[in-house]
Amino acid sequence: MEAIKLDDYRRESMKADIEKGYDRLAHGITNALANPAVKLSAREYQVILAVISKTYRFQKNVDWISNTQLSELTGIKSNHIATVKKALINKNILVEDGNKIGINPYICDWNTPKNGIDQYSQKRESILPKTGVNTPKNGSNKSQKRESHKKETITKETITKEKAYAFEGETVKINQKDFDRMKKLYSNLNLVDELQQVDFELKGKKDWFAAMNAKLNYRNKNLKPSYQRSQGPDWMDGAI
Repeated sequence: MEAIKLDDYRRESMKADIEKGYDRLAHGITNALANPAVKLSAREYQVILAVISKTYRFQKNVDWISNTQLSELTGIKSNHIATVKKALINKNILVEDGNKIGINPYICDWNTPKNGIDQYSQKRESILPKTGVNTPKNGSNKSQKRESHKKETITKETITKEKAYAFEGETVKINQKDFDRMKKLYSNLNLVDELQQVDFELKGKKDWFAAMNAKLNYRNKNLKPSYQRSQGPDWMDGAI
């Protein structure tokens, strides 16, 4: 006979089996919990199931259930249980009968908070960061600041990109810093006109920067400062 392993016994003892007990629930309640008409948090689901286990399991509609009992069943701290219970009562999911509580069997009322405000959900949203349609109150300003900073960054990047080149040809591209330096270095030339000409001459050339400077340097040395471009095209005679 094969020996029974201890781990197998432990797994068997943890197996859910109706022979070890079951809860008799109306289909309306299980269906409503699967797709509730009002938003429920994970803790609210835990407390609902704990209340079910303390009432319907013993064929009771309501019963006196202490916060300590609910805490032991759910693992939620006792001081938080009261807050969750209050939220569920406000949502008409839990009902009170004196000092007793139970599940409200009138499912149609579940989506109608008694005071019209889901205070627990509002409190939860204000202290817990999350993603989605709703924005936490504490995070709204931060989100607005992040969005504003993002727009500002995009704007700056766009402006920087637009002003990245003081001269931009098909091959020759000169940033503002180099353009200002070249204006001083080649002061005898109409720099924009010269760059347009050089861009045409060096079209498709990869190492254009050195060749461009060589051409501009040669032309600048061979052109008198008082010479004006309007005097005619002969100023290019002897250029590279």
